[in-house]
Amino acid sequence: MFVLKINKQDVFETITQVYDKFRENIERSNSQFCNTFIFNQKTCFALVNEKIQKLASQIFKVEPLIQHLGLIDLEGHILTDQSSASSVPIEPNEDRIMFYYQVGLRRGRREHFNDVYGTTEYIHIIRKKMQQIVLYLPMITIYLTLDRRMTPNGVGQLAEKINNLDSKLLSDAIHN
Repeated sequence: MFVLKINKQDVFETITQVYDKFRENIERSNSQFCNTFIFNQKTCFALVNEKIQKLASQIFKVEPLIQHLGLIDLEGHILTDQSSASSVPIEPNEDRIMFYYQVGLRRGRREHFNDVYGTTEYIHIIRKKMQQIVLYLPMITIYLTLDRRMTPNGVGQLAEKINNLDSKLLSDAIHN
């Protein structure tokens, strides 16, 4: 049996190198095409970000005791990181980036037990100063910090409300 171990950082660096080489060749051959390519790439990211932000906004509207929200893809990459006190996402620091990456890894490890125990809907963590909830939706993970005053029943109801958000809104955010 042959086992191949792939380091995500090496894959990312390889993809980045291929992209840089592609861009160099485009710039040399046709600068107008390159500018169009960059513009379209930025437009695409703006549309994706708009749909992610719309989802984040709807989640904040569900419960006023939500303090912070992070939307994470299945690989642990940050889609958005936002405080309830701000109307725009914040730029995450290295610690938060690593935290979200680890949330993605934990989800992957929990999926190992799905056949035996069933799927995980959400994780609720109660701390002295706050509460945390991690919701596992198809293709996206939602990390929330909550005010300590929220009851465990309230957390369960919050998870249910988020799961029942407009399916088109969730689908648009997830598939972009």
